[in-house]
Amino acid sequence: YVVLGLVGFFRNRSIMKSMERSFISEMESQFDQVGTSSSKKGMFLDGLSLCYFYATGRKGLKFLKIAAELRRRQDMFSVIGEPVFGSSGDRARVVIPFSGKVEPLIFSVVRRKDVKKIRNENIDLEIYTHSAPWPTTAPVPKALDILTESSDVVPALLPASLQKLIAENEKYIVSIHLTDRGIADPLASQEKCLVAFDLFNQ
Repeated sequence: YVVLGLVGFFRNRSIMKSMERSFISEMESQFDQVGTSSSKKGMFLDGLSLCYFYATGRKGLKFLKIAAELRRRQDMFSVIGEPVFGSSGDRARVVIPFSGKVEPLIFSVVRRKDVKKIRNENIDLEIYTHSAPWPTTAPVPKALDILTESSDVVPALLPASLQKLIAENEKYIVSIHLTDRGIADPLASQEKCLVAFDLFNQ
Protein backbone atom coordinates (compact mmCIF):
# COMPACT_ATOMS: atom_id res chain seq x y z
CA TYR A 1 0.00 0.00 0.00
CA VAL A 2 2.83 2.40 0.88
CA VAL A 3 4.65 1.60 -2.36
CA LEU A 4 1.46 2.19 -4.38
CA GLY A 5 0.93 5.46 -2.56
CA LEU A 6 4.43 6.70 -3.35
CA VAL A 7 4.29 5.56 -6.97
CA GLY A 8 0.88 7.19 -7.43
CA PHE A 9 2.00 10.45 -5.83
CA PHE A 10 5.12 10.76 -7.97
CA ARG A 11 3.18 9.77 -11.10
CA ASN A 12 0.64 12.54 -10.48
CA ARG A 13 3.42 14.99 -9.74
CA SER A 14 5.09 14.02 -13.02
CA ILE A 15 1.82 14.56 -14.94
CA MET A 16 1.42 17.98 -13.31
CA LYS A 17 4.96 18.97 -14.33
CA SER A 18 4.34 17.72 -17.85
CA MET A 19 1.19 19.84 -18.11
CA GLU A 20 3.09 22.82 -16.78
CA ARG A 21 5.90 22.43 -19.33
CA SER A 22 3.36 22.28 -22.16
CA PHE A 23 2.01 25.78 -21.52
CA ILE A 24 4.25 27.74 -19.13
CA SER A 25 6.29 29.53 -21.83
CA GLU A 26 3.15 30.66 -23.63
CA MET A 27 1.60 31.85 -20.36
CA GLU A 28 4.70 33.85 -19.47
CA SER A 29 4.58 35.55 -22.86
CA GLN A 30 0.88 36.40 -22.57
CA PHE A 31 0.42 37.39 -18.89
CA ASP A 32 2.27 39.84 -16.64
CA GLN A 33 1.93 37.64 -13.55
CA VAL A 34 2.17 33.87 -13.82
CA GLY A 35 1.62 31.75 -10.72
CA THR A 36 0.15 32.60 -7.33
CA SER A 37 3.22 34.68 -6.41
CA SER A 38 6.65 35.66 -7.72
CA SER A 39 8.12 32.61 -5.97
CA LYS A 40 5.45 30.18 -7.28
CA LYS A 41 5.35 30.59 -11.04
CA GLY A 42 4.03 27.21 -12.12
CA MET A 43 1.34 24.74 -11.12
CA PHE A 44 1.15 23.56 -7.55
CA LEU A 45 -0.13 20.27 -6.16
CA ASP A 46 -2.76 20.56 -3.43
CA GLY A 47 -2.92 17.21 -1.68
CA LEU A 48 -2.42 14.06 -3.71
CA SER A 49 -4.51 14.57 -6.84
CA LEU A 50 -5.54 18.24 -7.17
CA CYS A 51 -3.35 20.84 -8.86
CA TYR A 52 -3.83 24.47 -9.80
CA PHE A 53 -2.42 27.25 -11.95
CA TYR A 54 -3.19 30.98 -11.96
CA ALA A 55 -2.20 33.86 -14.23
CA THR A 56 -3.29 37.49 -14.52
CA GLY A 57 -2.22 40.74 -16.16
CA ARG A 58 -3.52 40.60 -19.73
CA LYS A 59 -5.72 43.22 -21.34
CA GLY A 60 -9.31 42.11 -21.76
CA LEU A 61 -9.03 39.23 -19.28
CA LYS A 62 -9.34 39.30 -15.49
CA PHE A 63 -7.37 36.10 -14.94
CA LEU A 64 -6.84 32.55 -16.12
CA LYS A 65 -7.25 29.63 -13.76
CA ILE A 66 -6.57 25.95 -14.35
CA ALA A 67 -7.86 23.39 -11.84
CA ALA A 68 -6.91 19.78 -12.56
CA GLU A 69 -8.22 16.72 -10.76
CA LEU A 70 -5.94 13.77 -11.47
CA ARG A 71 -6.75 10.10 -11.05
CA ARG A 72 -6.29 8.85 -7.51
CA ARG A 73 -3.32 6.74 -8.52
CA GLN A 74 -2.07 6.59 -4.94
CA ASP A 75 -5.34 5.05 -3.67
CA MET A 76 -5.36 1.23 -3.80
CA PHE A 77 -9.17 0.98 -3.72
CA SER A 78 -9.54 3.42 -6.62
CA VAL A 79 -6.94 1.55 -8.67
CA ILE A 80 -8.52 -1.85 -7.94
CA GLY A 81 -12.01 -0.55 -8.74
CA GLU A 82 -11.10 0.87 -12.15
CA PRO A 83 -11.51 -2.43 -14.08
CA VAL A 84 -15.06 -2.70 -12.65
CA PHE A 85 -16.27 0.90 -12.48
CA GLY A 86 -14.05 2.43 -15.16
CA SER A 87 -11.27 4.96 -14.86
CA SER A 88 -12.09 8.41 -13.55
CA GLY A 89 -9.36 9.77 -15.83
CA ASP A 90 -7.60 13.09 -15.44
CA ARG A 91 -9.81 16.17 -15.64
CA ALA A 92 -8.99 19.84 -16.01
CA ARG A 93 -11.09 23.00 -16.01
CA VAL A 94 -9.76 26.24 -17.49
CA VAL A 95 -11.73 29.37 -16.53
CA ILE A 96 -11.09 32.76 -18.17
CA PRO A 97 -13.32 35.71 -17.13
CA PHE A 98 -13.40 38.72 -19.45
CA SER A 99 -12.91 42.31 -18.31
CA GLY A 100 -14.55 45.36 -19.81
CA LYS A 101 -17.68 45.39 -21.95
CA VAL A 102 -18.50 42.08 -23.62
CA GLU A 103 -21.44 41.43 -25.91
CA PRO A 104 -23.96 39.08 -24.23
CA LEU A 105 -23.72 35.61 -25.68
CA ILE A 106 -24.24 31.99 -24.66
CA PHE A 107 -22.52 29.33 -26.75
CA SER A 108 -21.11 25.89 -26.04
CA VAL A 109 -19.43 22.92 -27.65
CA VAL A 110 -20.43 19.83 -25.67
CA ARG A 111 -19.58 16.14 -25.74
CA ARG A 112 -22.69 14.56 -27.24
CA LYS A 113 -23.13 11.86 -24.62
CA ASP A 114 -23.04 14.51 -21.88
CA VAL A 115 -25.41 17.09 -23.40
CA LYS A 116 -28.30 16.33 -21.03
CA LYS A 117 -26.05 16.29 -17.96
CA ILE A 118 -24.30 19.54 -18.88
CA ARG A 119 -27.61 21.25 -19.67
CA ASN A 120 -28.88 20.25 -16.23
CA GLU A 121 -25.72 21.64 -14.61
CA ASN A 122 -25.82 24.96 -16.50
CA ILE A 123 -29.16 26.75 -16.39
CA ASP A 124 -28.13 29.18 -19.15
CA LEU A 125 -27.60 26.31 -21.59
CA GLU A 126 -30.86 24.68 -20.52
CA ILE A 127 -32.99 27.81 -20.96
CA TYR A 128 -31.41 29.82 -23.75
CA THR A 129 -29.69 27.47 -26.19
CA HIS A 130 -30.63 25.03 -28.91
CA SER A 131 -28.62 22.61 -31.03
CA ALA A 132 -27.03 23.92 -34.21
CA PRO A 133 -25.16 22.23 -37.07
CA TRP A 134 -21.42 22.46 -37.49
CA PRO A 135 -20.08 24.58 -40.36
CA THR A 136 -18.96 22.42 -43.28
CA THR A 137 -15.88 24.53 -44.04
CA ALA A 138 -13.68 22.32 -41.83
CA PRO A 139 -13.65 18.77 -40.42
CA VAL A 140 -16.77 18.16 -38.32
CA PRO A 141 -16.22 16.61 -34.87
CA LYS A 142 -18.03 13.28 -34.63
CA ALA A 143 -18.80 13.26 -30.90
CA LEU A 144 -19.39 16.95 -30.11
CA ASP A 145 -22.55 19.05 -30.42
CA ILE A 146 -23.06 22.82 -30.62
CA LEU A 147 -25.47 24.60 -28.26
CA THR A 148 -26.13 28.25 -29.05
CA GLU A 149 -28.60 31.10 -28.63
CA SER A 150 -28.38 31.88 -32.33
CA SER A 151 -27.20 29.75 -35.23
CA ASP A 152 -26.12 32.93 -37.01
CA VAL A 153 -23.09 33.38 -34.71
CA VAL A 154 -21.69 29.89 -35.24
CA PRO A 155 -19.52 30.65 -38.33
CA ALA A 156 -18.01 33.70 -36.61
CA LEU A 157 -17.23 31.81 -33.40
CA LEU A 158 -15.93 28.73 -35.20
CA PRO A 159 -13.60 29.76 -38.03
CA ALA A 160 -12.22 26.83 -40.01
CA SER A 161 -8.87 26.87 -38.17
CA LEU A 162 -10.52 26.64 -34.74
CA GLN A 163 -13.00 23.98 -35.82
CA LYS A 164 -10.13 21.91 -37.22
CA LEU A 165 -8.28 22.22 -33.91
CA ILE A 166 -11.38 21.14 -31.99
CA ALA A 167 -11.92 18.16 -34.31
CA GLU A 168 -8.31 17.05 -33.88
CA ASN A 169 -8.62 17.15 -30.08
CA GLU A 170 -12.25 16.20 -29.56
CA LYS A 171 -11.42 13.11 -27.48
CA TYR A 172 -10.18 15.44 -24.73
CA ILE A 173 -13.12 17.87 -24.79
CA VAL A 174 -16.07 17.60 -22.42
CA SER A 175 -17.29 21.14 -23.01
CA ILE A 176 -16.31 24.64 -24.08
CA HIS A 177 -18.74 27.09 -22.50
CA LEU A 178 -18.95 30.79 -23.39
CA THR A 179 -21.50 32.65 -21.27
CA ASP A 180 -22.60 35.99 -19.86
CA ARG A 181 -24.52 34.31 -17.01
CA GLY A 182 -21.63 32.96 -14.95
CA ILE A 183 -20.85 29.41 -13.82
CA ALA A 184 -20.49 27.53 -10.55
CA ASP A 185 -16.80 28.00 -9.81
CA PRO A 186 -15.16 28.93 -6.47
CA LEU A 187 -12.79 31.57 -7.87
CA ALA A 188 -15.09 32.90 -10.57
CA SER A 189 -18.40 32.86 -8.69
CA GLN A 190 -18.78 36.65 -9.02
CA GLU A 191 -17.89 36.70 -12.72
CA LYS A 192 -20.58 36.73 -15.39
CA CYS A 193 -18.84 36.96 -18.76
CA LEU A 194 -16.34 34.15 -19.19
CA VAL A 195 -15.29 31.08 -21.09
CA ALA A 196 -14.70 27.72 -19.42
CA PHE A 197 -13.03 24.64 -20.89
CA ASP A 198 -13.69 21.23 -19.34
CA LEU A 199 -11.16 18.65 -20.53
CA PHE A 200 -10.70 14.93 -19.91
CA ASN A 201 -7.93 12.42 -20.54
CA GLN A 202 -8.54 8.71 -20.01
